[in-house]
Amino acid sequence: MSEALSGPRIEILNLVATAPVGVKMIAKTLGISPTAARFHLHKLLALGLLEEVEERGPVGRPRILYAATGKRVEMGFPMRNYIQLSEVLIRTLLASPNQKQMEEQLRKAGRAYASYMAGDLMRRAPDAKWDAKTFRKYVVEEALKGWGAQPELTVASRDSLRYRCYNCLFRELAQKYPRMICGVLDDELHREFCKELNPAIDWKKLKCIGDGDRYCEYLLTWAPQESP
Repeated sequence: MSEALSGPRIEILNLVATAPVGVKMIAKTLGISPTAARFHLHKLLALGLLEEVEERGPVGRPRILYAATGKRVEMGFPMRNYIQLSEVLIRTLLASPNQKQMEEQLRKAGRAYASYMAGDLMRRAPDAKWDAKTFRKYVVEEALKGWGAQPELTVASRDSLRYRCYNCLFRELAQKYPRMICGVLDDELHREFCKELNPAIDWKKLKCIGDGDRYCEYLLTWAPQESP
């Protein structure tokens, strides 16, 4: 199973995250032959991570494209089903008679996880300024891809970034418990993560998978720096 999601297959999943893509485009983008691209596509189809969709033109046979299914795959032996365990814990929290205390516990968990992720990034890039340029490089283009978020940058300027994530770290739980997972845990995680990297970042969520959107979309703006 360790080779099931090798480098080229991760790149394919990132490539098809935003829209269905054909074999020729996949091969060209990855710098591999169409035969090699088909080999990796068949493996991803077998895992249920991709599906074939038809693109019909005005004439001729329809073209076969490949799209992401959003399916979760457990990697490991024996199988470790942490989603069910997480859901049990969430249900236990939701059963608490003190909802305010329960929400604070989720926010606390979000802050703790954000601190861990931000600290790990700062150790790997100790000289980063965490302005829009370095946030784009180390977070959007590197970290989010590594975390499987399948990001797409849509707007980038000197003091703002707008990007989408077509996969969610809490996807299954977010779709079942959007208010708690998205509105409390995930929102607190993102706000604290940005704050830890740079207090000048203003973070906003514009769209959310938990609300039924196809992707989560975020807008980050940097407050103007005062002249010395």
